[in-house]
Amino acid sequence: MSYELFRPIPALAGKQVGETSPATVAGGQKKGTAKTKQPAANIYAQNDEAKGYTHYSQGTMYEKQGNLKKAAEEYAAAVRYLPKSAPAYTALGNVYMKTGKETEGIKMYKKAAAFDPKYSPARRNLAAAYISQSKFSEAIAQYEMLTDFETPTSEINFVLGYLYAKEGRDTEAIKCYEKAIKSGENTALAYYNLGYSLSKREMFEQAIEAYEKAVSLSSDWFEPVFNLGILYQIRQDFDKAISRLEKAKQLSPDSLLTYTNLASIYERTKNYEKAVENYKKAIELRPGDFVLNLLLGITYMNAGKNEDALDACSEAYRIAPKESSVAFQMGAIYYQMKNYDKAIEFLKAAIELNDKHAHALNTLAYIYAELGINLKEAETLINRALELQPDNWAFLDTLGWIYFKKGMYDDSVRYLQEAADGSDSDPTIMVHLGDALEKKGSKKEALEKWKKAFELNPKDTETLRKIKKYSGQ
Repeated sequence: MSYELFRPIPALAGKQVGETSPATVAGGQKKGTAKTKQPAANIYAQNDEAKGYTHYSQGTMYEKQGNLKKAAEEYAAAVRYLPKSAPAYTALGNVYMKTGKETEGIKMYKKAAAFDPKYSPARRNLAAAYISQSKFSEAIAQYEMLTDFETPTSEINFVLGYLYAKEGRDTEAIKCYEKAIKSGENTALAYYNLGYSLSKREMFEQAIEAYEKAVSLSSDWFEPVFNLGILYQIRQDFDKAISRLEKAKQLSPDSLLTYTNLASIYERTKNYEKAVENYKKAIELRPGDFVLNLLLGITYMNAGKNEDALDACSEAYRIAPKESSVAFQMGAIYYQMKNYDKAIEFLKAAIELNDKHAHALNTLAYIYAELGINLKEAETLINRALELQPDNWAFLDTLGWIYFKKGMYDDSVRYLQEAADGSDSDPTIMVHLGDALEKKGSKKEALEKWKKAFELNPKDTETLRKIKKYSGQ
C-alpha cells in the first residue's frame, strides 16, 4: 500500500511584518535617537520630507483605526514626498495587501526593496505575498537575499526550510530546519517539518527521531503522532505503529486515515477482529465509500468469514457496480464459497469492465481448470494474464495446472516448476507439481513435493493420503 504523511506546516511563512517606526521613514534608516515629533498643524508650511513624514504618521494612525482607505491615501501621499522611502512604500504595500490588492502590494514591496535592498520588512513582506500566491521559488529568492546581509534568524531558517520543502529541495530544507532548531525557537514545529523532509529523503530512522522529539515537546499534537505511526509501519515495527496510531485516534477521533491505517496493520498482523473494528469506524465516517466496504469484505474473507465478506462486498457492489475491483472480489468470495456459477458470473463481469484485470483473468482460468471445463478458453485467459504479469508465479501455476488437466504433463511440470522456483512456500503449487511429476512417472520427486506441501499445510488430508500411498505406509 502507499503511505501518506501529513505535510509541513508553514507557521510563520505568511506572517506580515508589522509597522515601521515613524522615525525610520524618510531614508529607511533611524536618525540617531531623536524623539518622534508630532506632525505640524500646517502641513503646507513644511518641506517635502516633513510633509512625507506627516502623511506617513497620519497613515499609521488611520491604519490602527482600521480605516484602510484613508491610510492608503496618506501613505500614497507620503511616497510622493518621499519617493525613495522604503518604509513608506512598504507601509503602502501592507495596506494594499490587507485590502486584497495583491498586485499593487507586490509592486510597492518591489519598489521598497529597489530603493533599499537591505530593508528587511520589504523583502519579508514580498516573500509573504509570493507565498500567498504559491510562488515559492520567488519567495525563496527574497529570503536568500535577506541572508546575504543579515544573520538568518530562527524565523528565516524555519520559513526557508518550509519553502525549500515545498519546492522539493529537501536536502536544503533539512539544513535550514536544523539551524532553526539550534537557535532554540520554534523547535516543535521545526522538528515536525524536519521529520517530513527526512522522510521524503527516505531517511526514516532520523525522521522518526525528529517526530519523536516534536511529540516530546508537544505530546497532544496529532500530526507528528500520526506520522510516527506511518513511519513505524513503513519500518514494519507494527507494535510501535499501532501504539502511535491508537494515540492519534484518541487525539483526533474523526481522522479517517488513522482508522484505515490501523485496520491495515491489524490485518497484516492477523488481528482480524481489530481490523474489522477500525474499517467499520472508517465506514461510519464515510458511509458511501465503496473502497472501505471492499476492504472490509477482503478482511472478512481473509479471516475465513465468507458470509460477512459477501455482505460487505455486496454493499460495495451496490455503491459501485461498474468497478472491476468490486466485481472481482465478489467472484473471489463466491469461489471460496464453492458457488462456481456465481464466481464465474462476477469474474466475467470484472473482465468485461477491465479486460486488463490480470487477477480476474487468472482466477477465472483457474476455476475452469479446477472444474476441467473450457480448458481452451482457460489457456487463452491465463496467457492474457501472463502478458500483463509475466513473472507472477501464481499465474504460472494456473497455466501449469491447465496443462495438467489437458494431459500435457511435460508442459505442466515445466510451468509448475517455474512457479515453485518463484515461491517455494505455497502448498498448492507443491501439490500441483507433485501431481504432475507423478503423472510423468517421477514418483520419488512427486513424494518430495507432497511432503513439502504437507509441511506447509498439515491440515491437507488428501496430500497426506498420497504421501502414505507412495511411501508404503
